[in-house]
Amino acid sequence: MIDRGQRMRLYADIVQRMSGALRAASLYSVAHPSVGEHVRALLEAVQRLHRVEAPVLVASSAAR
Repeated sequence: MIDRGQRMRLYADIVQRMSGALRAASLYSVAHPSVGEHVRALLEAVQRLHRVEAPVLVASSAAR
């Protein structure tokens, strides 16, 4: 089990990586290398969190 500060850093990293991936996708075509790099970084951040916390919930505020 990880402490709350470590968990918050992992979640903050996911938010930052998701923001970068969305920004790259809005600026470039899906085939652009920058989009792929940002999506891979997001996947790695989610995998890091998943290694220490098995259930990872991703929710959208747009689903309201």
